[in-house]
Amino acid sequence: MTAVGFGGRRPPRDPDGFAAFLAGLPDNALSAILHSGRPVGDVWVHRQTGNRRQRYVRVPDWPEGLVAVGDALCCFDPVYGQGITVSALQALRLRTSLASGPRAGTARRLLRDFDRVVDFPWAVAIGQDLQMPSSSGQQSLAQAAISAWASEVGRRAVQGDHRAHRVLVRTYHLEGSATGLLHPALIASVALARLRRTPLPGARPEVLETFAA
Repeated sequence: MTAVGFGGRRPPRDPDGFAAFLAGLPDNALSAILHSGRPVGDVWVHRQTGNRRQRYVRVPDWPEGLVAVGDALCCFDPVYGQGITVSALQALRLRTSLASGPRAGTARRLLRDFDRVVDFPWAVAIGQDLQMPSSSGQQSLAQAAISAWASEVGRRAVQGDHRAHRVLVRTYHLEGSATGLLHPALIASVALARLRRTPLPGARPEVLETFAA
């Protein structure tokens, strides 16, 4: 069971406090699931949630034969679950590049390639973090537009639009291109929901209905 908080509202370390945090959520499903089982370990927390990106590709005299990957290049807030996936994608590109043997300029080309791998998940993480009340930064117009559209697609997903759900999962898990968020069927679904103004929510999954009963 995982709980996420921000600012002064964060799940505490002790089991009773953690349970109380879940019980205070607007929906009781997670709290019901928690109480349906038994604990098998302690509550673990992480507080290092900063996003840090190193732009080594901009270093003019970067040494040949040296590359930075994973957290050494970009460290994500763990709540988004992007770090390991990004590292794996970079490792695949490294393997492909080195399969034909090292060549002049390989390190810089790889850094550019790794940087492109980071671009989208970085935009997602930063765009979401900047919406938090505890953030001191401001979204750019592009970030605000992307976040607003992703939120619209997310609403369609929780309201029962299976295409919206599949696209969000594939996009955020880096299994597909972000262009899927602009599929004409999704745009039409969002527009229709806007026109109706009060779209009916999708039914709660049966497993959650069972726990919440």
